[in-house]
Amino acid sequence: MRRLLKEPLVHFLLAGLALVVIYQVSGSGDLANSKTVVVDKQTLLTFMQYRAKAFNQQSFEARLDALTSEQLQLLIDDYVREESLYREAQAMQLERNDYIIRRRLIQKLEFITKGFADASGGPVYRPGGRVTG
Repeated sequence: MRRLLKEPLVHFLLAGLALVVIYQVSGSGDLANSKTVVVDKQTLLTFMQYRAKAFNQQSFEARLDALTSEQLQLLIDDYVREESLYREAQAMQLERNDYIIRRRLIQKLEFITKGFADASGGPVYRPGGRVTG
């Protein structure tokens, strides 16, 4: 037994096992890996606004408050279904090597940076390497 405990391979395996246990116990805290979908009022408001492609907070708060319990449950079910599918797609890494998603992310970043540049009065990078402003 003492001879076995002196083996470097045993030390390596025990250290690896300890790391796995620590990782499993600590959890990542990442909701994408969690089986729990949190649904609150703000989440539903955001979901409704993006579905309608309209972003008037007060209008959607009134719409949400006016829903019957059956309509609210359908909205929650739709949100949970969409969130579950999104998480599963992430777990399967479907966004990797997908040119459409790549372009969409680039467009999103350009939109965000354009907003900052416009606010600061600085130059804006345009596709094709052009800088304007």
